[in-house]
Amino acid sequence: YLTERVEKRDQPFFLYVPFNAVHGPLNKPPRYAELDVRSAMLKCMDDAVGRIVKAVDTQGFKENTLVIFTNDNGPVLEEMSKPYRGAKNTTYEGGVRVPCVMRWPGHTKPGSSNDGMMFVADFFSTFVKLAGGSLKQERPLDAHDMTGMLFDGAPSPRSEIIFEVSGSVRTPTIRSGDYKLMGDLLYNVIQDPSEQ
Repeated sequence: YLTERVEKRDQPFFLYVPFNAVHGPLNKPPRYAELDVRSAMLKCMDDAVGRIVKAVDTQGFKENTLVIFTNDNGPVLEEMSKPYRGAKNTTYEGGVRVPCVMRWPGHTKPGSSNDGMMFVADFFSTFVKLAGGSLKQERPLDAHDMTGMLFDGAPSPRSEIIFEVSGSVRTPTIRSGDYKLMGDLLYNVIQDPSEQ
């Protein structure tokens, strides 16, 4: 794909690569037989991400390409989400707070961090803005443009996240500012991020 894009270098593009690893069913790639199954799957995914980033760099897109690596939910085991409580299929911080790594030379600083509130759907409006598109769409967008927060040090424009959980095992939850209401439980996730 990237070799084809070289001829259209001045046009924005979007490449989405969803990995199933590390996720069930747990199958060890044969080339990593010496590792346990989770480590083998993680190593295989790491290799694939490395190949994608290398292709971005060798095809000359590095300086003008935003690379994002993130997840849609927390881990399956709560001990893997420490210091947060909860895991996948919960709305505790361990189930909804996920890492997000970004690289965009000249726009992101290596080793920096950002704790601004963001919901994964906010990438849509952010990408539209970065690609030069209009946020005035036929239907209202349920996403915020996060370019100011991510690249200019501005505060997050998002003040709440509503976790729509119908049809799941999760508890109805709303995060508003520093507070998160989960059913009848109220937490200040800034003062008590492990929701004890």
